[in-house]
Amino acid sequence: MNRLNINQLGTVGKAGEDAAADYLMKQGFSVIGRNIKYGKLETDIICTDPDGRHIVFVEVKSRTVPASPGRGRFGSPSAAVDRSKKQHLVEAARDWIKENRPAGLFPRMDVIEVYLKPSEHSDGNAGNAGFEVEKLNHFKNAFGVNF
Repeated sequence: MNRLNINQLGTVGKAGEDAAADYLMKQGFSVIGRNIKYGKLETDIICTDPDGRHIVFVEVKSRTVPASPGRGRFGSPSAAVDRSKKQHLVEAARDWIKENRPAGLFPRMDVIEVYLKPSEHSDGNAGNAGFEVEKLNHFKNAFGVNF
């Protein structure tokens, strides 16, 4: 079995985040920021939804295939968003809202899981070199939060 080294894991994460951002923009979302940090907390993608009613905080989780989606060694990507991770995501979102005060927008927490497969070619984007999207799942309002 081929194992990814730590540098490849970073590339997988970046490729997944790039794929998620591309997907969101194609769906009509407006990306406001990526990899926004507040101390030790981070939000992968912050965007507004196509109807302009929500400020959406997106956590992106990526895995490589050929392991069957949902049955890989580490489980489905979205399963990695456990209780502790959710608390950190909510804390980061609250900090962003407090600082930026998005008037008239309701906050929402989404999760996007991306399954990547090795590619025979590079798409020209350094972050995606060597990977292409096998499958992408978007879980809107993945966990309810009262802000």
